[in-house]
Amino acid sequence: MDFHEKIRVNESVWQRALQNFQAGRFDAAIADCEFLMHGAMVWPMAFPLLSSIYLHLGRIKLANYYAVAATRHLDGLNWDEILRISTSLIMVGENSLAHHVLNDIESRQFEPATAYFHLGRQYSTLEDIPRALTCFESAIAAGNQSADVYLMYGLNCAHAGKIDEARSAYEKAISRQPDLTHAHWAKAQLAKKVEALGHVEQMQSIFAGKQGNAINTAYVEHAFYKEFERAGKFDSAWASLGRAADARRILQPYDPVKEQKIFQSLASAFVADIAGGHQQEGPAPIFIVGMPRTGTTLLERILGNHSEIQPCGELQVMHHQMQWVLDIPVPMTLDESTVAALGHANFHELGQRYLQKTAWLSKGKKFFSDKHPMNFMFCGAILKALPDAKIIHMQRNPMDSCFSNYKELFAPGYYPYSYALSDCAAHYKNYRQLMQAWQTLWPGKILNVRYENLVTDPQGESRRIFDYLGLEHSDHLVDIQNNKTLTTTASSMQVRESIHSRNVAGWKTYADYLSGLRSDLEAEIIAYEQS
Repeated sequence: MDFHEKIRVNESVWQRALQNFQAGRFDAAIADCEFLMHGAMVWPMAFPLLSSIYLHLGRIKLANYYAVAATRHLDGLNWDEILRISTSLIMVGENSLAHHVLNDIESRQFEPATAYFHLGRQYSTLEDIPRALTCFESAIAAGNQSADVYLMYGLNCAHAGKIDEARSAYEKAISRQPDLTHAHWAKAQLAKKVEALGHVEQMQSIFAGKQGNAINTAYVEHAFYKEFERAGKFDSAWASLGRAADARRILQPYDPVKEQKIFQSLASAFVADIAGGHQQEGPAPIFIVGMPRTGTTLLERILGNHSEIQPCGELQVMHHQMQWVLDIPVPMTLDESTVAALGHANFHELGQRYLQKTAWLSKGKKFFSDKHPMNFMFCGAILKALPDAKIIHMQRNPMDSCFSNYKELFAPGYYPYSYALSDCAAHYKNYRQLMQAWQTLWPGKILNVRYENLVTDPQGESRRIFDYLGLEHSDHLVDIQNNKTLTTTASSMQVRESIHSRNVAGWKTYADYLSGLRSDLEAEIIAYEQS
């Protein structure tokens, strides 16, 4: 078989592999990929496809293996193929390697207007915001004037604290595609009070009488909520917020009874003497846990002012490495199979892999912070895998905790409890009981920090935090306004201000609508106030 015939055969098998994968014929797709990887001529794109197949089948280690194996066959690939390989790496948590393979992508049959946009999205996913911004700027300069590129450019400008540039980019996105709901939502996060009702009128003229899908409805109604609230029209704001929450809840079901049982089983799984890990040499993690919108980003900004701490944001590393060690999919809300698998987990291996996969992020500093709020579910695994890890638990008044979650539009798939007030209350109770269980099992290992104390007495509370970390405290650490660290969380606007207490008891603005939530949380409120 000559060279050209090999190419024709591989092309035919590759197309068949794609068709088999799309049709769900996974065994046939795997066989095709095996032929392409081990035949007369290696077909590099078979590796990321096989990784996707095994990820779909829940075979995490094999998915990881083939994603990494793809990086040994990069010669001759174009920019689009490199992006597909980096995507497969990101899907299995190999972010450092994904970042590495993108380095020379501009030398690979590069089409600037299209390629820079997709490369920018990739860097944005990797939270390399400076490179993402450079790519979007290059895409625009190369002639890509689409609404999508301006939207993505604006979102990354907002992450970088370039608020005026972000606002301008959203306006350009809307001018090119007036019904781009995500751009209206993004604009509403940054709009000025004097412009609020003007944006409301603009959205009413665009969306009046139109029926959108649940995702678009959630974006538009949440944008209305933000602008009505900014204009002081709280009844209208509340009505829009309710419609936004209802739309998102359709997409994200939540079962509080099931969650309670899983959390109880999770805590019970650690009562037995499960073999643990040990701290390795090198940067030490500081985990910041709690419910979202309880001050986790504020705390990380304070920690990030210390010369020995590198803030790393909401890392997915513990989640990805737990999947690898257990070799099963681990949903962010957990399930029975995950809890059952913990009984035979190799926590030493989990700790080693977590430290290995975060080493590139610490930038030579002694500590680094990981502030993914949902790590509260993994506190037991963290303390078994990394006995010397520091865990700081951010707490907030139950009413503020629940309402601040309800009024946020989180990324799709996250925090399904947050779109109904009764579900927020149920989740708060489940979360609090699990945190109490961890602290009973590991007394003194987890430091509780109250949001209210942190914003009313930042010097005193931060001194207590740094004492727990074994680090020297100084007054400048609470000056978060001058902290230029990028943040990609929902708190990106608030943490660019100096520390203030304006959001304490913020729920009272809507007190007339929250009587049911207050009733559901009565015992929790009393317990919080008395503790």
